[in-house]
Amino acid sequence: MKYLQVVVFIIAVLPLMISGQAFDRPESAVYDATLDRYLISNTGNGDILSSTLEGTLTFFNNTDSESIRGITIYGDNLFAAGDEGVLVFDLATGTNILTIPIPGATFLNDITADGDGNLYVSDGSKVYKVDPVGETYEVFLENLNGSNGLMYVPDPEMMLITLETAGSTAVIASVDLTTKVIEEIVSTDFEFLDGLAMDDFWNVYVSSWSTNAVYKYDSDFANAPTIVYQADDIGPADIYFDSVNHTLVVPQMSTNSMTYIDLPYVGLLTPNGGEAWEAGSTQAITWESQMIETVDIDYSTDGGVTFELLVQGEDAALGTYSWNLPTGTSSSCIIKIFDSSDPTVMDISDDAFTIMQTVAIYDDPLPSDYALNQNYPNPFNPSTTIRYIVEESINVKIELYDLLGNLISTLLDKKCSKGIHNLNFEAGELPSGIYYYTMSAGNFSDTKKMLLIK
Repeated sequence: MKYLQVVVFIIAVLPLMISGQAFDRPESAVYDATLDRYLISNTGNGDILSSTLEGTLTFFNNTDSESIRGITIYGDNLFAAGDEGVLVFDLATGTNILTIPIPGATFLNDITADGDGNLYVSDGSKVYKVDPVGETYEVFLENLNGSNGLMYVPDPEMMLITLETAGSTAVIASVDLTTKVIEEIVSTDFEFLDGLAMDDFWNVYVSSWSTNAVYKYDSDFANAPTIVYQADDIGPADIYFDSVNHTLVVPQMSTNSMTYIDLPYVGLLTPNGGEAWEAGSTQAITWESQMIETVDIDYSTDGGVTFELLVQGEDAALGTYSWNLPTGTSSSCIIKIFDSSDPTVMDISDDAFTIMQTVAIYDDPLPSDYALNQNYPNPFNPSTTIRYIVEESINVKIELYDLLGNLISTLLDKKCSKGIHNLNFEAGELPSGIYYYTMSAGNFSDTKKMLLIK
């Protein structure tokens, strides 16, 4: 999803507390979407625990390391900062398949992975860069003052880092991963910073041991931070944002417990770009949300330059709104949906969709070109119509692909006469999602996107 604005709110929730003898100074947590679980490292005894969303704990791995601190997931592996180097685990089985030693390391702490799978590990005055494929490492940054929290940011590509200062404060800084240039972003009013996290709206969260609190900065750090969570003597460590469940996870070392905080969220499902809707028809705007009571919806016909209010105060829990489309046409339509009480909690169509007039079908079509039209309706469930045009009698093939480019089925492969044709497509047992259909006829080829919602 793409967002035009950022969230500015104070979260007030009753956090879910999970504690037990299996926790021994929990340091770091990540969400494993494949198995719908959290993995949590124990810095006290070196264990890595697996926790269901309901809080049932099992062992992921009993490591030989005396202490496991930061952990991160990349691909099919879990990477952990241990006493003597980086440990690599098979995510599915929990097997420790590799250890990359870093001789001379004093206190490997936080760990993050960039878009190419390179790892960065903080170690007080240094940050190491580790290549898990080549099983090599190098000193990436040095002569630092108390580096701790690390977080990779893909766009624009950088790494955020927490650093202590000579006084009683600490800073959050950015690191250019190409030039290694460090630039201070903000100097905080507190010290002993630990973990960093970023939510759906690019707000940045940081934990502080000196205040036993988690703070939130807006995406441009223009405003003073707000306290998201604070309690006595909790020792908030490597906080983590779960983007699937929109949850902020806070390991609490001093109390051997975890806190999970649901954050307000709204995500637009349809229209999300590529749809072709008939002017004057009724279509469904759909969304998902949490921690929001009502939503407002705006629409634009000029690509998002200007917006008009469509509906105000709609019950967020409904997840759908029936929209009577305007009679005018546009190929640059955008929908924006946001929290009625805080318009910065919002989402917007990933791309433009089209409002079009009905295409007439004539008794004696004499097309002078080839064309593949947008399926209608779109989104659809369970059937939709694909219209295509051929200028001569020719073999036409129409194939359906999933989002990863895998061929699902061949919808049509036969000789078609000159004219306008309609192909009815039934989704059958296909799951909801984005699909692509491609038409090829002689030297002509074109691809369109369709959205199935069940």
